[in-house]
Formats: sequence, structure tokens, C-alpha cells
Amino acid sequence: MRVLLDYKCGSCGETFESFRDPDLQEIPCKFCTGPARKLIPAPRMSMRLGVDLSFPTMAAKWDKMHDQQFKLEKERDS
Repeated sequence: MRVLLDYKCGSCGETFESFRDPDLQEIPCKFCTGPARKLIPAPRMSMRLGVDLSFPTMAAKWDKMHDQQFKLEKERDS
């Protein structure tokens, strides 16, 4: 399976995209044929939780939501 990946050349410094096998860490640069290394992509984030500036991180918001859900379930079972 070939996917579109970003590479950066160590010789000329150019950044480019190429359809390649995701396991290839290094390919020849398409500008100078020097060694180009695969760049690590930014993580994909789910926006299901939304953006809320009252929480320092998405993990903190997730934690509070699940604590509230646990308390509701505990009250319902009592």
C-alpha cells in the first residue's frame, strides 16, 4: 500500500511529498538525489469533545466528563 508522505532532504534541505510505502524511512531526494528522511506527521485529533479553554488539556476535559458519568451511574445504581 502506498501513501502520501512528507520527506525532508538532509543535503539540500528541501521538503517534498511522495507516494511511498509507509515503511520506507529514507528515499532519494527528488531535487538533488541526496538522502531524504521521512517526517513524522502531526497526530490526528478527534474534535468530538470540542474546544474548551477552561481545561488545560483535552485529557483533563475527558477525565472530568468520565468522572461525572461515573458519579451519575453510581447514583442511579444506589
